[in-house]
Amino acid sequence: WKLFIDPTVLLTILSLLNIVYIIFAAIQFAYLFGGDTFVLPSSFSYAEYARRGFFELIVVTVINFAILFFSITFVRKEGRKANTVIRAFLSALAFFTFILLISAFYRMVLYEMAYGFTYLRIFVQAFMILLFLLFIINLVYIWYSKMPIISAYILCSLILFVILNFANVDVIIAKNNINRYYSTGEIDVYYLEKLSYSAMPITAELLDCQDEDIAAQIRDYFEREKEVLAEQNSWQNINLSKIKAQRIISKYID
Repeated sequence: WKLFIDPTVLLTILSLLNIVYIIFAAIQFAYLFGGDTFVLPSSFSYAEYARRGFFELIVVTVINFAILFFSITFVRKEGRKANTVIRAFLSALAFFTFILLISAFYRMVLYEMAYGFTYLRIFVQAFMILLFLLFIINLVYIWYSKMPIISAYILCSLILFVILNFANVDVIIAKNNINRYYSTGEIDVYYLEKLSYSAMPITAELLDCQDEDIAAQIRDYFEREKEVLAEQNSWQNINLSKIKAQRIISKYID
């Protein structure tokens, strides 16, 4: 442990925070697993409640991350017993933050089910996963301070960035929005049209849907893209996604 924060002051702060989070955790477990016993505040719709709660939880999570980082980096080293107690309190704070993140993630899922999936919402969920992983790193560092924590942060962030680049977010968005349509009967066709060509094989499912208006919108979209692709037939503009899109369009559009 390093110079700066007095351990007694830190223990007082952590004690108060953990007491608050014990109460909060009990409320969250009732919210997440209470089923019909959970009562929504009358001033909120379900989606509004999920959205507002999500952003509040993320702010608190980031604050907790800062508290953890500065505590494990700048607290003054004292006796072995005091250090063990501080580590235990910091571990408790990390545990309660995991509950915050799980609750925030669940609220974002609720919001997506209400309003659909978008780039921003998927990337926000990826950011929450990153925070979760960073807190795991913090938890390890609390008990094993020789670990190069900054290098671990950077490596974890890079790995998640690479995964996102290979995951094909457009396909994920299209699949989830179409699955949501089958469940709710609601879909934002205009947003589907803004996705890349890699999502077109998934979007093609809607050409056979029972809603004639949606099928017609997708057919119009495919016809427009057929003309666009015909104009971009030089080898410089060709890629695998466009080739697959052309095949799908040829299958459905004469």
